[in-house]
Parts: sequence; C-alpha cells; structure tokens
Amino acid sequence: MAEGTVFLAVAYVAMIGIIAGWTWRMLSRLVELSGRLDAVEAALDSTEEE
Repeated sequence: MAEGTVFLAVAYVAMIGIIAGWTWRMLSRLVELSGRLDAVEAALDSTEEE
C-alpha cells in the first residue's frame, strides 16, 4: 500500500513539474512574441509617417 502511494506522489510531483515548466516556457515565448509585435508595429508606424 505504501509503495503505491509513494509512486503516486512521485507521479503527481513530476506531473506538476512538467506542467509548470511548460507554462513557464509558454509565458516566456509570449513575452518574446509581444516584444516582436511591438517592434513591427513601431516600424510600420515610422514608415507611415514618412
């Protein structure tokens, strides 16, 4: 009984770690994408003014 509970606890911790890592990576990609979009918008705004 205890062996199965330990295995389940380890599986849950691993699952939470994987989800946290995936979320962290997605948020960092979204921040990078937002920066790229801001740069493109700034470039388009500057070409429209000319």
